[in-house]
Amino acid sequence: MLCFALQSPHRFDSHLSWPDTFVFQLEPLSDGCVNGNRWQGASPAINPLPNSPLVTLVGFGPLLALVVSVTKHERGYSVTELMLVVGIMGVVGAMAVMQIGSSAPAAKGDGGMRVVLAQLTSARELSVSQRRQMQVSFINGNQVQITRLEVPAGTTTLSTVSLEGGVTFNLISGVGDTPDAFGINSAIAFGTATKIIFNSDGTMIDQNGNPLNGTVYTSIPSVVQSFRAVTVLGGTGRIRGYKWNGSKWVLA
Repeated sequence: MLCFALQSPHRFDSHLSWPDTFVFQLEPLSDGCVNGNRWQGASPAINPLPNSPLVTLVGFGPLLALVVSVTKHERGYSVTELMLVVGIMGVVGAMAVMQIGSSAPAAKGDGGMRVVLAQLTSARELSVSQRRQMQVSFINGNQVQITRLEVPAGTTTLSTVSLEGGVTFNLISGVGDTPDAFGINSAIAFGTATKIIFNSDGTMIDQNGNPLNGTVYTSIPSVVQSFRAVTVLGGTGRIRGYKWNGSKWVLA
């Protein structure tokens, strides 16, 4: 029987990675077999510790090496399991694409509504802060323009913003008026007014100085999911956004 000791002490602990091979330099012992980092056995194979990996002694002449071959306690994924995971990911991905495709018109409609809301709100705030009347114009089918009415005469264009995503000032057939009931005779529904103006006190008036209520309707043409409305209560300048959910108008 032969006894060997590791030149560099090492413990076979649970931190080893399976499967792996570990090679250590060994030297023969002449004083018998001792516990610790010394094991006894016979070449070519010994098993130094219960439940430990198989230990094999290999070498030529005075040089000996300890080769530790460990078996994997947990097997890897099979091709079938990987294919199943890929298949599930494909189904989930297809569902996500379909969902995004159906929600895109609604998102574009929301974007157009927010542009109108932002421009109307900006015009109202400018009229109060600058103590000047601000005229709001809806031009070219998809643009909102703010113009300051100068004193004693003249005008200054402050901003012109376009609706994006194919959204225009547009009505959807078969959909009724908003809960504010300011009219739906056209996409820019402000009665007979020829000018839409925010007064310096924040109220909305027409070209004659009369309080003016109205609604701006936006949508992607013929796409009901994108139908949106922005209403203005002239007496207070209150601005609201609505979206059509397929059966009724709801506050945005």
